[in-house]
Amino acid sequence: MSNLIPKDAKPLLPDSSIGNGSNGHEWPEPKPVKEELLAVKPLPIEILPEPIRLWIKDVAYRMQCPPDFVAMAFLTLVSSIIGTRCSIHPKQKDNWECILNLWGGVIGSPSTMKTPSINEGLKPLARLELKATEKFEEDFKQYMADLLEADARKSSLKNQLKKALEKDADKNVDDIKDKLKNLRELRETTRRRYKTNDATIEKLSELCNENPEGLLVVRDELIGLLASWDKPGRESDRAFFLEAWNGYGSHTSDRIGRGTTFTEHLCLSVFGGIQPSK
Repeated sequence: MSNLIPKDAKPLLPDSSIGNGSNGHEWPEPKPVKEELLAVKPLPIEILPEPIRLWIKDVAYRMQCPPDFVAMAFLTLVSSIIGTRCSIHPKQKDNWECILNLWGGVIGSPSTMKTPSINEGLKPLARLELKATEKFEEDFKQYMADLLEADARKSSLKNQLKKALEKDADKNVDDIKDKLKNLRELRETTRRRYKTNDATIEKLSELCNENPEGLLVVRDELIGLLASWDKPGRESDRAFFLEAWNGYGSHTSDRIGRGTTFTEHLCLSVFGGIQPSK
């Protein structure tokens, strides 16, 4: 094969004159790259439900903060209270189910009244927690009385069983065994929980098991929660929260110390504040 390159050909070298102004094409002055956030449109008050519209407008005026801060906190709170009690089926002839579970956050610079407005939006929750505490105290007294009665009945049946065995009365033994099996098992009284601020996924699983309707996780600084998902040894936390966002799944955790914990309805709502720079 003959050489196709002419003998007098010169090698192709980069043109050093490009961009230096010698050929009339100069680079413009570099402009700074700015990281500017897009402007946020104001929340139209009229889209809010009428029973809370004036209240949110009043709180925003007194706090001198955007109404979004209060409205989002309250709507997330309502969704956590409804929780698994209500669901929608987007398709008429399908079993696809959606739980009305919301996650929310307030994004604002420091000193923009994020924390006070969030606390005001979640204020109705304090009343529910107070009523839940009062009900728990009454139920716990009844539970302790029933527990004493159950222990006394069990002790009496044990004594009757011992005497029947000494007399070798098989019929009486069978009757007493049936009574022991039919003793009512008491379920430990637990307080209705509506929110938590800081808990491990193992404890959250137990709380969801005791509160199948749903639970709200409130963090004043959401970045603390998000950053914890990347810590060594807590890689599974992110998956747990995403499963809890669905609201209709179950969860089973097996630990050597805690044993097996089965949660039939895993439903968590999340709300907090965060800065734009984060």
